[in-house]
Amino acid sequence: MTVSPKNDDASQSGWTLRGVIRNTVIGYAVFVLVPLVIGLIASVIDPANAAQRMMTLRDLLWIVILLLTVPLLMGFGILLVQIAVLFGVIRVDVGSLLGEARGAFQAVSGTARFIGETVATPIIRVWTFFSGGWAFVRELTRLFAAIRRRPDEAKSSPEADESTPAE
Repeated sequence: MTVSPKNDDASQSGWTLRGVIRNTVIGYAVFVLVPLVIGLIASVIDPANAAQRMMTLRDLLWIVILLLTVPLLMGFGILLVQIAVLFGVIRVDVGSLLGEARGAFQAVSGTARFIGETVATPIIRVWTFFSGGWAFVRELTRLFAAIRRRPDEAKSSPEADESTPAE
């Protein structure tokens, strides 16, 4: 299956942005510029009636401009309505997305709480128990070593020198 880089709907209907802009410029040239040029040429040929012809041409151009403005204003109105509808759709979609995100956050926090209660807390308790037992055994062996030590060894050890006050 090959994918065409063009949008199939736009290429089949013939309505593309470039085409619309081109047609608008051509329409402007045909309805405004061509009569203006014809009027200027006619006024050069017959200068006596030039003012009357220019007034008639001006009035015709005003009519053409107004006729071109009406669809433009209708287009702007439709654009505003479409933008308002788009904002409504975005508001609804964002609300549903936020609801889904809130649900996902609650699920993740519940999972974290479950993992903490079922895995981490027992491991911490066991580790604490063994650390306390290890500290107890270490202190017990130090106590037995201190009891077995003879008094003359205690005087010669560096720890004993530091612990006895100097006289």
